[in-house]
Order: sequence, then C-alpha cells, then structure tokens
Amino acid sequence: LINTLQRDLNSPNHLDICAALTSVSRLVNSEMVPAVFPTMMKLLGHQQEYVRKKAIMALHRLQKVAPEQMETHEARQAIRKCVCDPDP
Repeated sequence: LINTLQRDLNSPNHLDICAALTSVSRLVNSEMVPAVFPTMMKLLGHQQEYVRKKAIMALHRLQKVAPEQMETHEARQAIRKCVCDPDP
C-alpha cells in the first residue's frame, strides 16, 4: 500500500496524485506518516492548484494522526505559505 501511494504521489498525472492524496486522507495511520510526509510536503508547491489544495487537506489529516511530524519549523512555514497564498 505504501509503495503504491508513493508511486501515485510522484506521478506526473495530477489525477493520480489527487486520487493518492484522497487515499492518504482516508487510509493513513501513524506508521505510514513518515513514508508519505516528505512527498506530500513537495506537493505543496505543485503547479496545479487542485493538487495543492488536496495536499493541504491531507496534511491536516496527517496532523491529526501524527502531530509530532507537523511540529517541524519547515512544515509549519510551508503550510502557512500555502494557506496565505493569494493564488490557491
């Protein structure tokens, strides 16, 4: 499951990425967070606004599952930048 999610999160197709982000939001547990967290942080800078929105929503879910991952300064800054972005 983790390998499939990672492959889809790194896909060039934005529909595959969005499907993977939806799956992460529904299926993630605390053991899976370290495997998908770095890739999801990269998606905050994706060119498609829909992917960025889904990434923020999935990261919110990760924060509920494993709050210790979100406590890094880089994670907080990246999320704050995306939430305050005038071009969502």
